[in-house]
Amino acid sequence: MKFLINTLTAWDEPPRARHQVAGALAKKYDVVFVSANKKGFPKIKKYPVHSNLTVIQPFFPIDVRIRYRIPLLNEIYQAWLFRWLRKRYNDRKVINFDFTAHKIFRYFKTVYYYCNDNFSSISRKINVWPIYRYHEYCERKIMKSSVFCIGTSPMITANLLKWNPSSYEILLGGPDIHEFDVIPAAKNETEHPLNIGLVGFISNYNLSSDLVNNILQNVDCIITFIGPVDPQFYENIEKKDRVIRKGTLTDKELLAAVNDFDVAIAPYANKKVNEGGIPNKMFIYLAVGKPVVTTKLKSLSTIDLPEKLIYPVDEMHHFPDLIVKAFNENNSELIQSRVNFAKNNTWDLRMDQFITYCK
Repeated sequence: MKFLINTLTAWDEPPRARHQVAGALAKKYDVVFVSANKKGFPKIKKYPVHSNLTVIQPFFPIDVRIRYRIPLLNEIYQAWLFRWLRKRYNDRKVINFDFTAHKIFRYFKTVYYYCNDNFSSISRKINVWPIYRYHEYCERKIMKSSVFCIGTSPMITANLLKWNPSSYEILLGGPDIHEFDVIPAAKNETEHPLNIGLVGFISNYNLSSDLVNNILQNVDCIITFIGPVDPQFYENIEKKDRVIRKGTLTDKELLAAVNDFDVAIAPYANKKVNEGGIPNKMFIYLAVGKPVVTTKLKSLSTIDLPEKLIYPVDEMHHFPDLIVKAFNENNSELIQSRVNFAKNNTWDLRMDQFITYCK
């Protein structure tokens, strides 16, 4: 089989579900990843990542964050891009992550919708009626027209089933640490400031600087950010000397950096939490046995997690106490329990499940 993965995501962003799906499938199949457009004169470039994985990079005069919210521009872009893709890749099965790409069915026969978030809810938060109505129209057409749909949580899958009875649940996955020769570190028993780590996009949009300042104020620690840190967010941090910014890391570098954490966190600004979402970063943390302190998300209650693998937080001001508790309770048995859980939930196993549905 050959796959074309259509996304609204740049290839050079920190790894997200679409990157991880592409990477896992490319171990066995030929994969083309269509990146979000960059701003520029209309053109399309392509470059190889390795022998089985190619990235398509479109350029378009309008930034992707504006383009997909303006119906006419989005329709023009889709017609231009999908016509070009069909001429070169018309024999491929399409895995579509773009919830606005309803025109793709005119150009490809086999399309699967891979849904990892509540996109209609995201659009409603913009509170602009024509935009979210357009997005609802697009996504419903995609759900109905796809050969089958994949949801990454029970709540997302339940919504997909309303529109397409051929909808299945495949949870998010994690890395296989053996592939990268990473050995989970034992608990550090020496007296030192705790290394508290966070992987992701760090900005005022999805994270409260007050929360970070509260942790720095009440826990003897340093905080390590892995991923892009918005300058405006960083300006609001009061104790910058105790914050380390490592930038975007992938593969072995990412796992090695996470392996140095004492406690990993997954905090979300409450108003930005979408019902049905599951923290992708959680599976990265667990792969190297780290205790995870996370905002209490409704979707997490639907996953059968052994006790003390993660520590859900009801109120944001409880984060410091839960971080200290997670560190104090950590031990070799819990580390191994987390590693075992992650080992049975890798992206490779997730894609084996996906291929079964394809067949």
